[in-house]
Amino acid sequence: MKYYKYILIFILANSLNSCNSRMKPTVNTPQTKEKLIELDLDTMNFSNHYSMSSFFKTVRFISLETKKECLIGNIDEIKIKNDTVFVLDKKISKSLFIFDKSGKFIRKIGKLGRGPGEYERLSSFSIDRTRNQILIQSNKKIITYSNSGEFIKEFNLLGDTPLQISCQDSIIYFDRMPSFYKQDQYNLLSAANTEGEVIYRWLPAKSYEKVLNLSCVLGSHFFNTMDELKYTYTFSDTIFSINNKTVSPFIAFSTQNKLTNEEINELKSIDDPMKLGQYVSNCKRFQGAVQYLESNNLIMIKIKNHIATPKILINPHNKKISCTHFSINDDITYTEQLQFATTTNNSFVSIIDHSYMKPSITLFNNFIQNIKSANIKLSETEKNLILDLQPDCNPILAFYECI
Repeated sequence: MKYYKYILIFILANSLNSCNSRMKPTVNTPQTKEKLIELDLDTMNFSNHYSMSSFFKTVRFISLETKKECLIGNIDEIKIKNDTVFVLDKKISKSLFIFDKSGKFIRKIGKLGRGPGEYERLSSFSIDRTRNQILIQSNKKIITYSNSGEFIKEFNLLGDTPLQISCQDSIIYFDRMPSFYKQDQYNLLSAANTEGEVIYRWLPAKSYEKVLNLSCVLGSHFFNTMDELKYTYTFSDTIFSINNKTVSPFIAFSTQNKLTNEEINELKSIDDPMKLGQYVSNCKRFQGAVQYLESNNLIMIKIKNHIATPKILINPHNKKISCTHFSINDDITYTEQLQFATTTNNSFVSIIDHSYMKPSITLFNNFIQNIKSANIKLSETEKNLILDLQPDCNPILAFYECI
């Protein structure tokens, strides 16, 4: 794949001079092909069928404790750091919950309100591992708490409204609400210090006209991994890695099924967010990565292409690639349609939730039946713990250990 587009990114990003930026950001250009994973979607065979046992060797379960003070209505975001489980429920309980590695409830972080340390809405959250702190985003406001839940401070991101935040080495990365900015003033990716001052900006929007206003409709695209952040945007052919204040192309997709210039102009002419969202939902062109999951031994990418959402699985050690349009047959738990939500160092984590949504109820019932019929191998203690769960209990997490 040609690298001229990455060189252009480098030139534009380093020539950008923002009044809010005190330091020049870095966008690396790959010097060798070994530093960039290239995926030619038009030549890949997505008709393969795979089983879980091709990628995972064991599974273990934890049930998140159910108490009145930690009832989870819906899991909008889940992160696991140092054997601690963080669960964000934006709309129903409107809370950020913390559980330990056994599923025992520890505490809730912050609360609704307009006072110091309180949030009016939950936009996103992140974990500052350098300072052992938790950050909650509420529109422009960033609220910082200790791991024990004590309020430390709050601040606004100066002049910016982020879609989502993600913290690394005490630097807060965010992508901005594009409709608020003129094209020549807008960057797709920015970073601020812990006082809210913007210190870096990357990826000038004038180089990426086709994505303007789309992030508002489709959401942002930060993916947390073990040591790095990954970032992409709607219709992008690149997944970037963010590490040590440097943005580098990490995975590059190539396909003939990209937006044409006419389609780009049509997208740019749509002002109504509802119509824009409908257009994109029905668009058969390549729309980029919609999910990225990574452990030490496996990378899983879900892309949107031709309306379908095929999966690409990569062994990061030998770069072996597996790809499929189909669901991966679960020959470990025999519970179909499980969706992975997050990862740990060497496990992919799925949520088994029997909420009032019909698919979840069916999935949960299948899971319970497989335990009763001994398709899922558990100790008697584990088996009884799960079978004793009440219908209104919190979700179960399944940890699939990678081979």
